[in-house]
Amino acid sequence: MSYPLHSRRLERVVRALPAVGAVTPAYLWQDNPPPTVPLDGRMSPADAVRAATAVVRGERFSDGTIAQAARDGLIDAVAESLCSWYETEVAGTHEDP
Repeated sequence: MSYPLHSRRLERVVRALPAVGAVTPAYLWQDNPPPTVPLDGRMSPADAVRAATAVVRGERFSDGTIAQAARDGLIDAVAESLCSWYETEVAGTHEDP
């Protein structure tokens, strides 16, 4: 049985999502509608975690979930959201009022 082959870059992103905690058992992805990219292309960090969980876990049940998310720009939106959050909140660029 064949399975999807992704680029190295996409594979690295997909492997990094669980490693950084963006894939969580706390989100019941099967009970919620599949995530989509917002019209402005920007996701909140919480939505990015929801989307990452749905995509990574969904691939186990439906080959092609990751590829579709990459085509739709969902993986890019997730990565952008999480990187922006990290830079702002964790890496020390967040300014307290």
